Amino acid sequence: MRLQKLLHSMIADAVQSNNQDICQEIIQEVKSSILKELDYQFRMQEEKDDEREADRDARNEEHYKKLDNMLRNYSIKQKSSVFARIKNFSKPKAEKQQEI
Repeated sequence: MRLQKLLHSMIADAVQSNNQDICQEIIQEVKSSILKELDYQFRMQEEKDDEREADRDARNEEHYKKLDNMLRNYSIKQKSSVFARIKNFSKPKAEKQQEI
């Protein structure tokens, strides 16, 4: 009976020790797996953010090019209008009446 209890105690200790080792290995594997997945998810999010930012920059650049072009055209029209008025203003009255 004592031998049986001794064997039972030894086996229980071995199983408990083995279970703790297995639990630690599982914990390490899960941690590693979770860290890899989080790293992957963060990289994917950064890539999406970078892509979105590049698209936004391209749209902004196109917008500002159009705006710049529109302002240049407006400025040119304003200048030509001013020059036409100056030209018309500097003509003698006789020439102005002939044009009418």
